[in-house]
Amino acid sequence: MKNAGCEVIRLQGDNLNGESPAYPNVCKNANDWGADVFVSLHCNAFDGYARGIETLVFNFVSEAERLAACVHKQLVDTEQSIDPYIPDRGLKERPNLSVLRNTDMPAILIEMGFIDNDHDVILLEHKQDAIAKAIARGVTDYANL
Repeated sequence: MKNAGCEVIRLQGDNLNGESPAYPNVCKNANDWGADVFVSLHCNAFDGYARGIETLVFNFVSEAERLAACVHKQLVDTEQSIDPYIPDRGLKERPNLSVLRNTDMPAILIEMGFIDNDHDVILLEHKQDAIAKAIARGVTDYANL
């Protein structure tokens, strides 16, 4: 993102929206900073067999959905070029997630793969640079719409 001329801050912590006062509040920090977009990076887990990429938004028919569509397409295209069997699990609404509900800007949560699936773990461990670049391309695609 920085190479594309974007200002970036990384927020990480156990405190998404005031739940753990001893840690920085992720949503408040993003809102106070005035971010244009919020991208939350995650790895899914389920039963060891589930696989794939999904991108979550607070609701459809929003700027967040447009951002999600751009990022998700780049991420799926990239991961499927490496492993054609990784499923595209699509865009999903998740209005109950704090980082999607409590941010003022378009916000997405990306599940880049399943950390309990051996095939997805290979991608997540060995193709981090390709995954990061795909996400960055998706954000810049959105910014250039």
